[in-house]
Order: sequence, then C-alpha cells, then structure tokens
Amino acid sequence: MKKNKLLFNISLIVIALVGLFFLNIYLDNYQVTIINLCAIYIILALSMNLINGFTGLFSLGHAGFMAIGAYTVAILTMLQQLRK
Repeated sequence: MKKNKLLFNISLIVIALVGLFFLNIYLDNYQVTIINLCAIYIILALSMNLINGFTGLFSLGHAGFMAIGAYTVAILTMLQQLRK
C-alpha cells in the first residue's frame, strides 16, 4: 500500500515538472510570471489555512516572511535598474 502511494506521489511530481517545463517553453514571460505568482499565493493561502484554520493559532510570521521577500525583491530590482 505504501509503495503504491509513493509511486503515485513520485509520478505526480514528475508530471508536474514536465508540465512546467512545457509551459515555460510555450508561454511568454508575462504568462510565466503570472503562473509563478499564482503558485506563490496558493502556497501562502494553504499555509495560512493550516495555521489559522486547523490549529486556531494567530501568527504574524507569514506577513513577516512576505515583507522580507518584498523588500528583497524591491532592492534587487532597483539594483538591476541602476546597472542598465
């Protein structure tokens, strides 16, 4: 039973990676960026649902990590624009 579940999970991961590879080839940069942002927000929503919904705990850690990421992206974007 566990072996079948492991093979199923591995096959799903492989299918997802192959799908992402083909999407990266056939879509332009804007569409790939939108798909990346959607995936990030889905992961964030699932993690907040896990913490707030199932356990009932209130955590500001998610907001802190998002803030650190936003500031890092802003700084790296500004440095990239200055180099051009």
